[in-house]
Amino acid sequence: MRNTTFKDSRGRRAPMAWHRRVGLAFAGVFVAVALTGLALNHSVRLGLQERVLEADWVYRWYGMQPAGEPVGFELADGKRAVGLAGTLYLNERAVGSLHELRGAVLLGETWVAAGAREVVLLSADGEVIERLGGASLPPGEVLAVGLTQATDGAVAQLVLTLSSGRYVFDRQLVGWTALDPQVQVATVAPVAVPESLRTSIVRAYRGDGLTVYRLVLDLHSGRFFGALGIGLVDLSALAMGFLTLTGVYYVYRRRG
Repeated sequence: MRNTTFKDSRGRRAPMAWHRRVGLAFAGVFVAVALTGLALNHSVRLGLQERVLEADWVYRWYGMQPAGEPVGFELADGKRAVGLAGTLYLNERAVGSLHELRGAVLLGETWVAAGAREVVLLSADGEVIERLGGASLPPGEVLAVGLTQATDGAVAQLVLTLSSGRYVFDRQLVGWTALDPQVQVATVAPVAVPESLRTSIVRAYRGDGLTVYRLVLDLHSGRFFGALGIGLVDLSALAMGFLTLTGVYYVYRRRG
C-alpha cells in the first residue's frame, strides 16, 4: 500500500516538475515574444514603420553594410569618383558596377574610371557610355590610371599602368599600345572621402534602409537569428502548448 501511494504521489508530481523545467527554459523567449508582439500591435501609435534604423551593426547583421572603405578620386568641378563594394559612384550617385576602383580621370568631356580588370567611360552627367574589359584591355591587372602631359598643342591621352606594363589609349579610342618610357605621365592618386559623402554613399548602398518595425517583426518571429531563431520560436510555441496542457492537468488532478 505504501509503495502504491509513493508511485501515485510521484505520478502526480511529475507533470508539474516538467511544467517548471520547460517554463524556466523558455522564459526568456516567452518574454521577448510577448514584448515584441505588444510593440507590433501598437506599431502605428509607436511610429515603428516610419523610423529608419541608423546603427551600422544592424545593417552588417542583415548583410546591408558595404564591406571595406570607399576609395575616392578627385574629378573636376568638385566631383569625386568613389568606389565601394563593387559599385562606382559619382559623388553619392551610383552609376554602375565596377570592381576595385583603381583610378578616375577626365579625358576631354568623358569621365574614365578604371577597376582592376575593367574600364568604364561615362558622360559628363555620369551615364555609362561604354565598358572595356577582357580582350578589350591589355593583359594584366590595372594598378593605376593617368594622363600623358599635353605639350605643344597635343591632346592628353589615357594611360593605364598594369602589372604587365604601361599602355596608352590611342586618340581614336579603339585600342591600346605600349607607352614609350620617355613619355611623362601624370598618375592620379586616391584622395580621402569626406565623412559626409561616405555617409551619403552608405545610405545609397542600403537603399530604403531598415525600419524599426522590420527589426521588431524579425525579433518576434526569430528570423533575426536565422534558422536557429525560427526553430527556437517554434519550440517555444510547442512549449507554450505543453505548459497549458500540464497546467490544466495539474489543476484538475488537485481537484480530484
